[in-house]
Amino acid sequence: MKQFQCLNSVQKILIHKDTRKTTKSRSLLRVISCGLVDHLFWGFALALMFLVAWTSLSFAHGGAGYPQLTNVDIGPYRIFVWSDPEPPQVGPYHVAVALTESLEGDASGFAGQPILNADITVNLVNPETSVVLTSKATHYDAVNKIYYETDFEVDTPGEWRVELIVVGPDGPAQATYMTQIAPATFNWTPVFGGVAALLLIAGAVFFHFRVQPQQTAVTT
Repeated sequence: MKQFQCLNSVQKILIHKDTRKTTKSRSLLRVISCGLVDHLFWGFALALMFLVAWTSLSFAHGGAGYPQLTNVDIGPYRIFVWSDPEPPQVGPYHVAVALTESLEGDASGFAGQPILNADITVNLVNPETSVVLTSKATHYDAVNKIYYETDFEVDTPGEWRVELIVVGPDGPAQATYMTQIAPATFNWTPVFGGVAALLLIAGAVFFHFRVQPQQTAVTT
């Protein structure tokens, strides 16, 4: 009888030890999991904020925007032109230009080599007021150096003529398009972007402090 009781006690001790080992293992796994999720969440939040900022920059510089001219044959060249914002309004007006060789039978305009050493002048002409805004389109501020880009500050609504004067290795050429500049309205895009960033930060902080006490309680 005493041997049975002793054996039973030994079994209880072994079970208790196994239970403590299992509990410690689960606690350690929980701490590792919480810490990993915490770091992943912070990393995701920062990556998403970087992506939003990078996307905004890319849309401002890099040929992004509304296509005004697409694969237009202007003699020795094919020209592609984008503008931003869309719809245009009083304030900043961005113009991006791409230039390629004009090859016979090329329906897309992409068969020819890009022209990277042209001199491109962009004129914004208001026929009603005779105001002319002039700027050089260059590669300097372009994310993608295939594009020639420039910026204007337009302060008068109405119809504007955009003239692109190209002087390239195969001679001069010119292209034109018309655009309607609307009165300025409030730009909600930065506001929405700022609110989204604040919500991301608040969510990350809340999640961090919600997980942190659990890690402290387990480790102690």
